[in-house]
Amino acid sequence: MGTAVWVPGVTHSGLPPTHRLVALVLAAHADPATGRIAEDANPTLPELRERTGLALHDLHAVLRDLDRLGWIGREHTRQGETHRARYRLHLPRPVRGAPPYAGGRRETGRP
Repeated sequence: MGTAVWVPGVTHSGLPPTHRLVALVLAAHADPATGRIAEDANPTLPELRERTGLALHDLHAVLRDLDRLGWIGREHTRQGETHRARYRLHLPRPVRGAPPYAGGRRETGRP
């Protein structure tokens, strides 16, 4: 699934504005054809904080919600003393206005 499907899904999702903002910033790091975020393109929390303007505790809460609701997947890794997250984009349910896809369950999209 490329970002051409994922971005309209996010924008028509009913997610709160802060959640859509973080999701769209993540999408900017993804390959448009596959929707995958390469390891060297994965944003750090400081980068996400700078690009979204959100406080770190708000950013943590939004990422947790996006993961719980099925919009992203996160894999936590450790490189020495540094903890990193690797993000994957998911489309958890059919979204009005977005092209159809197979799978997912219907949710309100609100945390």
